[in-house]
Amino acid sequence: MSHHYSGPDFTFPHGDARVDLCDLFAFPKPENTSKSIFIMDVHPSVGANPPEPTPAEPFAPEAIYELKIDTDRDALADIAFRVLFSPSENRAQSATVRRVEGADAAGMGDGGEAIIEGAPVTTEREAQVTEAGDYRFFAGWRSDPFFFDAGGAANDFQFTGDDFFADKDVCSIALEVPNRDLALWDPSFRTNRRRCNLRNGLCSSRGVDQVRNLCSRLMLDPKRSDRRSRASRSRRSVSGSSPPLL
Repeated sequence: MSHHYSGPDFTFPHGDARVDLCDLFAFPKPENTSKSIFIMDVHPSVGANPPEPTPAEPFAPEAIYELKIDTDRDALADIAFRVLFSPSENRAQSATVRRVEGADAAGMGDGGEAIIEGAPVTTEREAQVTEAGDYRFFAGWRSDPFFFDAGGAANDFQFTGDDFFADKDVCSIALEVPNRDLALWDPSFRTNRRRCNLRNGLCSSRGVDQVRNLCSRLMLDPKRSDRRSRASRSRRSVSGSSPPLL
């Protein structure tokens, strides 16, 4: 799924670029299919209406960035990963990732088991990847993987091939998890071939039924994007949304 400028007339939701959901990727880890990688891109570096740079702070500390997983095809999340960010301090932010399952995963909130804490947010070219047990996590500015002739779309779809996003950046949240964390197994269920849906977030079962994307390794193996140096229930929730896989 890929989309930018989700507000009315190519603006941002609530007028806040930091909560604009841009891209959503899910795929098996290429060198270890017992793990899966999820990537959520938010916050384009440049707006379309008006066409000007967006705030330097990468992520909204008042928001919750969620990956919601439906494991039983009932269109309700059974597992959720919630990413929360600290306020900027000296142009630096840190992230906490929480995992929640069951009925709480389908709702709103900032609770859950902390699986990653104090992860630094990358604002420079060098990627800061945090490892905690079987988890790996990255958050920060990267080169925008999206291609689109925005000028052609605005000109009655008379496309020229010009890539509006070629020199733009985006804020990425990348999470690598063991596949055992992606399903709530029913002991009476005799086969491991259960599938799940991609609704309001991401899904996986044994790393098989997942979205593959040519840009899949961009965020955990970043080599570009040195163009910018940047940063309870009152929190807003930012969740991916896409049609079901099945």
